[in-house]
Amino acid sequence: MDLSLQWKRSDPPERRISHNRPSFEDQTSALVEIYKTPEIDGKYADEPGMEKLGELRLDFPEPHLGFNRKLKFTLNFGQIEIKASCINQNGKSVDTKFNLEL
Repeated sequence: MDLSLQWKRSDPPERRISHNRPSFEDQTSALVEIYKTPEIDGKYADEPGMEKLGELRLDFPEPHLGFNRKLKFTLNFGQIEIKASCINQNGKSVDTKFNLEL
């Protein structure tokens, strides 16, 4: 799955951000922050109860391609951990696990 928020038309413009392509043409890396919340319907990182678990940084190679570059980002949810993986268009990946305190 490509990383992009499934925003709704009712979301404010500052929340309508797609993260699967560079934000600027000569961008050389991407940072993905992972958050958790005890709430069932948590949506935004700045909501009450959100806690940052960690982050992934991945190279965005070939800046001469401008916006024609993509990242593939996946999250797998287990009972005691979240596995995160991010891969760029050249096949380089970054993987990590975040343990959930129960």
